[in-house]
Parts: sequence; structure tokens; C-alpha cells
Amino acid sequence: MQMNAKRIPELDLTKTFVIIVSMIGIHSMYDLAVLEPSVPTTILNILATAWGAPVFMFCMGVTLGFSRHQDPKDWFHRGIHLITIGMVLNVLRYGPMAFTSYATGDPEQMKGLAQIFNCDILQFAGLAFMLLALCKKLKMGTWSILILSLLMSVVGTLLIGFSTSSYVVDQVLGYFCHTPTCSYFTLLNWFIFVAVGNLVGDIYKKYYNHDYNHDYEHEQGLNRAYSYIVPICGIIAVVHQYLSITGQTSIFNTLQNDWEYSSMPILDALCIAFGVAPFTLGLFRFLAKIIPEKWLHVLAYPSKHITQFYCVSWVWIMWIAHFLYFIEPATTFVAFVLRWIGIIVLTTLTVVVYNNYLKEKIAPCFSQHERVWNITVWVFIIAFGAWYFTNIPGPYIMPY
Repeated sequence: MQMNAKRIPELDLTKTFVIIVSMIGIHSMYDLAVLEPSVPTTILNILATAWGAPVFMFCMGVTLGFSRHQDPKDWFHRGIHLITIGMVLNVLRYGPMAFTSYATGDPEQMKGLAQIFNCDILQFAGLAFMLLALCKKLKMGTWSILILSLLMSVVGTLLIGFSTSSYVVDQVLGYFCHTPTCSYFTLLNWFIFVAVGNLVGDIYKKYYNHDYNHDYEHEQGLNRAYSYIVPICGIIAVVHQYLSITGQTSIFNTLQNDWEYSSMPILDALCIAFGVAPFTLGLFRFLAKIIPEKWLHVLAYPSKHITQFYCVSWVWIMWIAHFLYFIEPATTFVAFVLRWIGIIVLTTLTVVVYNNYLKEKIAPCFSQHERVWNITVWVFIIAFGAWYFTNIPGPYIMPY
């Protein structure tokens, strides 16, 4: 999120929390540890579900109106770029499974390569930007986009588990609705978080000028808005999370397993989008007021480079897990936390070194030949897919 004068601290703190705790934390636990269920692991799982990806998508929606590039063509181009980056990341993080398969003589590992075609968060973000470009072209307002997202959520809920009996076709459809393939953040089921965030973004646009400055009167206006948002959304969040955690009702299931979470049916989506996500932003708005400004600058760094942190952390996690497969996974929570901290440190160092010393040398090579790189990536993905689904029996289905 770019700004001329200052950044919005609660957005930075929220996104930093999501990437460091909800994403890097849970990814490290799943791939670098084998832990028995406990209170700490349960808390981390909770923070990685309703408080993770949905909040990230919500923040994405909040920042839409602040983007310097408002042309539909820019958003459409951004969407294609994000999908392509997502596919490159899938190759980098799941490709090493082939090495582990060869090194251990375990052909079952090859089934995991199906995750190269997974609809993950970058693919979702890309599709969301492309849809938003169409909405902007049609001059749809914030409320129209919200209504569209609600209709999409209804359709997505009705299509959960839909299958054509063809894995390849189901995988393609899995980018839009939840199919029994590697299908995680589908457009129909998850777009509602972006749409609700866009609605909250309208509140910010009302009180921030184009330089992201606001005077005392505007600050008070934003505070008044949050005086309603925090208690109302907080009640929704607490009730939803309590019912989800305790399992006292069958209508809230996102905490039951990966299948229920990634399918994101409409009732869960509504409670998280109108409860958990805005409440989280309000909570970090309060924290931003008591955190020293010099610390806010430090804590904002992962938020400023959140895509880099997401991609780099995944590569470190998966390369350690598969190229150093002989290292035993952590079996205690303390050992896992040390690995988690290690991944954060490695990721931060990598991002800092790249941005400060390598970006000016490397980035032009990609930006000046972007079309060639995009074509190369997609030719490889399609060619690999043709080979993989022809030669590997029983492709991998995510461990729901």
C-alpha cells in the first residue's frame, strides 16, 4: 500500500500480524514440525484460519481505493501478474518434492507435485483483481460489488465438492469453486472478504485525503466509526469463534479441518467478513495508538513487502523440508518456535538484501522482458501438466 505522507498504521500492523503469525507460523508448523495437539497449537490453528487469509483479503479490499493505479487495465494486468507469480511460487515450493521422492525412493511423494496447480492466495488475488477490473469497467460501486460477492458466495456454497469426474477439469474449475482437487482459495467462496474490505475502505477514503493525511476532525470521525465497528463486529467475531471452536453447531465448520476451511461456506464467510476481519483492524487501530512511532516503522516493514515475505518464507520452508529432508521435524512446541523464528529471520534478511542491494540490478531483467517471462512460465506449466496428469496415477488431493 503506497502513500505520499504516511501509512495507515492499523493496516500495517494487521497485515504484519497475518504474514508473521497466521501464515509463516502455520506454514512452518505444518511442514517443519510434527506436534501433538495442545493449547498452543490449537491457538495457532485458530489464528491461521478466520484471523489469517480472510483478514489479508479484507485488507486488500480496504486498500483498493488508495491504489495509485485505478485504471481497469492496470488492475487486469496486476491480476495476470499475481497469478503468474503464484504459479512460479508453486513450482519453487512443491517442485522439491520430486527431489525427496528420488532421494528417499518414495514414489508417493510425486503425487504432491499436483499442488503446483493449486489455487492458492496469489492465484485468488489475481482472479480477484481481474474481476475488480471488470467491475470497474462496468462502473459498479462499492455496494454493487458487495451484492455481487454475496451472490458469488451463495453459488460457491452450493457448488462445494462439485466434480466432473475429470481431475484436470476439476482442477481448472477449482480456481472458481471448491472441487476435490488442490483447490484452496476459490474466487466464488472468498471474494466476499475483498468486497467487505472495499466497503470499509470507503470509510477511510471519507476521512483521508489523497496524501493520506487527516486532521483532528477527520481523526475523530474515524474514531466514531470505529466506536460502532469494534463492539458490533467484536460480538459477531466472539460468537462465531466460540461456536466454531466448541463445535456446538453444525453450521460453522471452518475450524474442523482444511476442507471445511478452504470451502468457506456463506455463513462462515459472513461472520468472518463482517465480524472477525473488521474487528481485527479495529483492535490493531487501538494498539497503533499505544505503540511508539519508531516501532511502527519497524513493524510496518513486512506489511510493505507482504508479497515478498509470503513468497520467500514459503520457499525457505519447503526447501528446508525437502532438500534437508534428513533433518527430523520438530516434535516439541519450543523446537517448532525456534524453527518459526529462524524462518522469520531468513525471510527478513532475504527481503532486505534483495530490496537494498539486488533489486535495481535484477528487477529490470524481468520488467523489461515481462511478456517473455510470462509466456515461458505458462508454457512450462502447461507442458508439465500434460506430462504429469498423463504419467502420475492418482494425483494428490489436499489432506482435508
